[in-house]
Amino acid sequence: MIQPLYLWNVGFQLSFITVIGIGIGGKQIEEGKSIGVKGKKAFIMSLYASLFSYPIIAYYFYKISFIGIILNLIILPICGILVGTSFLAGVFSLLYIPVAKFFAFFPLIILKFIEIICTIGTNIPYSYFLVGSLSLLTIGGYYILILCASFYGTRFCNKKTILGSMVMILFSVFGNQLIYKKNTIGFLDVGQGDATVITTYDKNAIVIDGGGSFGKETGKNTGAYVVQPYLESLGIGEIDAVIATHFDGDHIIGIIELCENMKVNGVYISEYQFSDLTYWEELKGVMEKKQLMLYTIKEGDKAVWGKYGKIECLSPKEGIVYTDEDDNHGSLVLKYTYGGMGSLFMGDATKEDETIILDKNLNINTDLLKVGHHGSKNSSSPSFVEAVSPKIAIISAGERNTYGHPHHSVLETLKETQIYRTDQNGSIFLEISPDGSYEIDAVRERKSIYERIKEKLEK
Repeated sequence: MIQPLYLWNVGFQLSFITVIGIGIGGKQIEEGKSIGVKGKKAFIMSLYASLFSYPIIAYYFYKISFIGIILNLIILPICGILVGTSFLAGVFSLLYIPVAKFFAFFPLIILKFIEIICTIGTNIPYSYFLVGSLSLLTIGGYYILILCASFYGTRFCNKKTILGSMVMILFSVFGNQLIYKKNTIGFLDVGQGDATVITTYDKNAIVIDGGGSFGKETGKNTGAYVVQPYLESLGIGEIDAVIATHFDGDHIIGIIELCENMKVNGVYISEYQFSDLTYWEELKGVMEKKQLMLYTIKEGDKAVWGKYGKIECLSPKEGIVYTDEDDNHGSLVLKYTYGGMGSLFMGDATKEDETIILDKNLNINTDLLKVGHHGSKNSSSPSFVEAVSPKIAIISAGERNTYGHPHHSVLETLKETQIYRTDQNGSIFLEISPDGSYEIDAVRERKSIYERIKEKLEK
């Protein structure tokens, strides 16, 4: 009541839901003092503690561990000693410190023991399973189902309720895969950089650039802290392809991290002869270490991604070399089509590259334009934008970036287009149906219950 925002604190939620699970598990246990009854009691309480915590853990951390049921058999019995000695240490800290130190020694040893046990558990192969972030509908159905299974035979816990909750779970988990079949393009907010993820209705994924913040070491950058968590939240642990449009750090660093941390079936790069190969050497080292397949892409290359649509490369031209040593000329320009809806990804292509594409009379008319070079004045010429004639324009730029992106001239060129910017709207998600219809949503346009409560409290 004093601080209602604690309701949205993950530690608060896990603490209470686990205790509720243990309480309900205790009601399923027969009374008795034999070793068999005590062992059964310990197992059921551990089972219920885990079962009740799984949805919350999956919602926030995307993975669950069945080995926790076994670990709890070791941990739960000593929790009483942990709480008791901690309480005594707290009381005696107000009265006599030497005695408080004596009692504090036991919690220290117990917590260290728990840490060792949990570390051993996490190192066991397949101790964790990636399930993705569960929807609230799935979580609701899960708790109804487990409560009905625990109290079957009471007024509300009957066959109809169990069947209804099972239908609710199945619909929320498999509805898109079996019915709607919507693919999603996620334009992730990685600051001053680019990271786009195309995911299908049955959990296939292609990553186009992974962002990258200068000054942050590899392993603690956007690939590990933005792109990978996003994929895992969808229950995706394997990437069909990662595509690096070019080797600028704000595009490639995240790709290097994804290749290091996740299963990647193929790495695709531009065939252009780049002058700055700093990050290429780092990427090559990771690919050799992980034994990843490398492919090069040039203008005219196409890939039909089965039932998920097709991707084609519009630039750069094979063998083309510029004398100005601007590596942005080698940036891949890609077009993705699903359900008749086209999306054009410009990377960091320049106005000169746009002119070459226009001269070839390629079909570049698309519904969505991923604006080139973060909205720089060196890209997105009026003639090119007119030829594309997009309904939606996505600009990926860092908030208050020092480059002045997006440039006012580009915004003026796109004034007839619906513009979304990661610096203003956060991550942006486009859902495409098989018939070509689409819905677009941005993170900062959403207002959760938590945010609405917070706004009221601040007023």
